Amino acid sequence: MITKERCVSGIEVLDSELHGGIPVGSTVLISGGSGVGKTTLSMQFLANGASMGEKGVFFTASETLPKLKRFQGGFNFFDEVVRSWNLSSTLTGILYIGILVILRELLTLPFSIIK
Repeated sequence: MITKERCVSGIEVLDSELHGGIPVGSTVLISGGSGVGKTTLSMQFLANGASMGEKGVFFTASETLPKLKRFQGGFNFFDEVVRSWNLSSTLTGILYIGILVILRELLTLPFSIIK
């Protein structure tokens, strides 16, 4: 049996169910209905990685930064450094990319590049 290196999520129950973590190099889709914890799971994974010196990207089409701060702020993993994020910062190794930021940047490009 081939054993694949694992990326520890820092979430004990999840790591146990995944036999030590997410297989390194895997693409993971987190899906589910509104309010089931997709964003919280993602943020906890990113925060745990950042605490171990890893880098990560939070890409979202629906979560604005103020909303993210408001709803995640009550969790222990969402520390003061992350609370001080702004739209262009990469604090603790986590980059926030919201669709509104991307659209704003696209609108500043010359039209000939967008064609």
